[in-house]
Amino acid sequence: NEKNLILDPVLPKSTPPDTEPPSQINLRQVIDSELLQQSSKIVDALVDLTSGYNDFVDQQVDKLLASNPESTSVGRIAVSKLLQLVGQAEVPNFIAQIPSKKGILG
Repeated sequence: NEKNLILDPVLPKSTPPDTEPPSQINLRQVIDSELLQQSSKIVDALVDLTSGYNDFVDQQVDKLLASNPESTSVGRIAVSKLLQLVGQAEVPNFIAQIPSKKGILG
């Protein structure tokens, strides 16, 4: 059932304040957000809007849906595939480089 489909969220591991943050983080921790999940609706709307106008696009959508029988949402499939792909990428921890203290007294 598509409403019960869970996209296997990977939540960032909390770092105790006394330890040094990791030098590398998984890219999925950065982009896996509610906004990304909501973007699947936009992809679905675009597919609905363009369906029937381009045979090549229709064929690709049909192939994608046929290869993922657990979902009827092209947007959800795209988000899931994106998260799987970026889940394999480790990037420098740019979040740790953002200063946490501001001002002249910090």
